[in-house]
Amino acid sequence: MLVVDDDRDCLLVVAAAFKDWEVLALDHAGGLVERVLEFRPDVVVLDIQIGSEDGIALCRDLKGRRATSAIPVVFLSGLCSSEDFQSALGAGGAIYVTKPLDVGDLRRSVEALLREGRA
Repeated sequence: MLVVDDDRDCLLVVAAAFKDWEVLALDHAGGLVERVLEFRPDVVVLDIQIGSEDGIALCRDLKGRRATSAIPVVFLSGLCSSEDFQSALGAGGAIYVTKPLDVGDLRRSVEALLREGRA
């Protein structure tokens, strides 16, 4: 799992929730495509607002590349409007999780997403 969020506390919480997984946590989105290509995660957990970076645009970039298009993207966000939700899913996001984060729900959602993808 690759987790990208500029909130270090959120990174720690997600990493702890998936402590039995290999988790690469990034507090910035610079070089994201290269990191995804290098790490080859089963899933990318991506904040919508990562400093000055736009998570939705980053997701579109990942989904627009042959090498990364099949990797599911799970969005984390403090934004809760239906427009934000629709934009994220329209960009190729598989799941939209709002903050404050319920790690149990996140874990169940990610596990279900990956099971469905392998079925």
